[in-house]
Amino acid sequence: MFNWILFVGFCSVFLEFTNGDIPSYIGICAVGPEFNECAVKVGNQAIPYILKGDKKYKIPNMLPLQISEVNVNTGPNLKLKIVNLNIVGLDTATLVDVGVDTEKQSMLISLNIDKINLLGSYEIDGKILVLPLTGNGRCNITIVDGNFKYTFNYKLESRNGVEYAVMLPNDNLDFVVRRAIFDFDNLFNGNKEMGDQVNQFLNDNQQDVVKELGGTVKGTISAIIRQVAGEILANIPFRELFIQVPYPMAPYIKPCKMYDDACSLKSGQDAIPTLLKGDEKYHLPSLMPLKLPKIEVESGPNFKLTMTDIIVNGLDTMELVDYTHHRDELAFTMHLKSKRLEVLGNYEINGKLLMMPIEGSGPINVTVENSDFVYTFHIELYDRDGETYFNILPNDELTSSSEHAYFHMENLFNGNKELAPYIKPCKRYDSPCAIKSANDALPSIIKGDRKYRVPPMLPLRVPRVDIDSGPNLKIKLSNVALYGLDTVKVVDFIQHRNKQTFTIKVHSKRLELQGTYNVKGRLLILPIEGNGPFDVVTENSDAVHTVNYTLVRKKGEEYFHMEPDDVLDLKIGQAKIKLDNLFNGNKELGDNMNKFLNENFREVYDEVGQSITMAMRIFVRQIIGDISSLVPFKELFID
Repeated sequence: MFNWILFVGFCSVFLEFTNGDIPSYIGICAVGPEFNECAVKVGNQAIPYILKGDKKYKIPNMLPLQISEVNVNTGPNLKLKIVNLNIVGLDTATLVDVGVDTEKQSMLISLNIDKINLLGSYEIDGKILVLPLTGNGRCNITIVDGNFKYTFNYKLESRNGVEYAVMLPNDNLDFVVRRAIFDFDNLFNGNKEMGDQVNQFLNDNQQDVVKELGGTVKGTISAIIRQVAGEILANIPFRELFIQVPYPMAPYIKPCKMYDDACSLKSGQDAIPTLLKGDEKYHLPSLMPLKLPKIEVESGPNFKLTMTDIIVNGLDTMELVDYTHHRDELAFTMHLKSKRLEVLGNYEINGKLLMMPIEGSGPINVTVENSDFVYTFHIELYDRDGETYFNILPNDELTSSSEHAYFHMENLFNGNKELAPYIKPCKRYDSPCAIKSANDALPSIIKGDRKYRVPPMLPLRVPRVDIDSGPNLKIKLSNVALYGLDTVKVVDFIQHRNKQTFTIKVHSKRLELQGTYNVKGRLLILPIEGNGPFDVVTENSDAVHTVNYTLVRKKGEEYFHMEPDDVLDLKIGQAKIKLDNLFNGNKELGDNMNKFLNENFREVYDEVGQSITMAMRIFVRQIIGDISSLVPFKELFID
């Protein structure tokens, strides 16, 4: 439906840098560093003329744009046809960006549309999201604050000694809208109550509806743009563009236009290998490895960690995956990923980590795998010797997350090596013995053992758990108490032969989680918001934990060392969920949401379960790691 919108931008910009028979209402821009600014300016000047139509270039009048029929087909679940479609409001279009790469022969056009209305007659049958829809009548779809980005590649062909651009079929359209408003008359054969409820649902979930229809919209738009733009390109010669660089730069850093994020991303990716080696001219030290004299970490009065003589290995696995120059402000965001980083050094620690006391000093090895780092910073510009430079302001921010993390600190608690008396050692491949030993030890373990840094678990208390299910859902749990760990039984233990791997399977009859929650966002397709007490009860849950390990030698003894690639699979038989004070205490909405959560608890768990499993995995790793780091392997498994 938005094909002509993009076509307006395409005509306004593409014709600006050609040298053929150009309409008088389209200005010419000189190539060079100011091209983008010029192209946007003259493109916006041309839009009002283009919207009136131009027969020579087969551009129809678009005030309004009339389309006889549009078909939306998202597979077997939805058929939507709109006929006699009028698109009103294209005169609110503004060109905001133009990008051209003559080396790759690609182009980007970005437009903002304040508001457009799509008016016509519809026929619909099928499902949108989970909602069944049927009906026919008048429709009015309003799009508010939309941004449309169209990219395509081209090749140059010569005709009579003049080069023309031919669009290639690998074009792409991305669009986002702030708001979409749907109004379908006569749904369900004129049943007003049902029709009003469906229209309300569509508008409450408008972003999900736009997303579900997006694939068909993009395909339709792209096909029409290719057809119309091809006619324009076939009649106007193409003159090659290039970017002039007015200042010197390190040879391994490619300069880019200010808002050309794709170019900046590629330039950064290409430069990283050279930057890691160091560059004396730009005062950059070698980062292979990175050496730091000291790091201090303090978390209030109860925790202090000091690391010295630090070596960081693995920065050559770092990859820049996204780069954004925020418009209207001098701010930038870089997103980096690393496969594996290893931090070596000496440590001194004292205090409490999570809920467990910890103290000691000695060598430390921290390994993290599959990590994400997001760095946002602001700059200020200043003049020096007639040139403009920038400084990074001190309000920069770095956030990070890792899929796996392993901490190994030698000499914790002065190197205690004695095996707890309630743990019976077994032969390495004697599974029945290991199962019995574990079940005999569990009652003592869950009572807690300060000597081995195992906290009391009747109940297990955790100060905070964050559940992050992407940008649309944030849940914070605080003052969490987990009851029922005394119902946990080990049902299987497998020490895999010919490799250093074991798998442990446990079953719990009943676990109950209580605490305080704070939630905001969307869960499945429904908005959810609130804060207050919560109570979650699970029954007949099973967990399977598979661990790879190596044996490390310390002071003449071999110790069990967990690798960071362990996998915890948690399955819940039944669950009962109760969240008090949802929607600011609205009882009707809160009761309906609790009912929805309980009726769809498996789908709910699929959405938030990964974060819950990760929190459990970290806790289990800590208990196993604490015991195994203090007790030699031969005391745990008898040869």
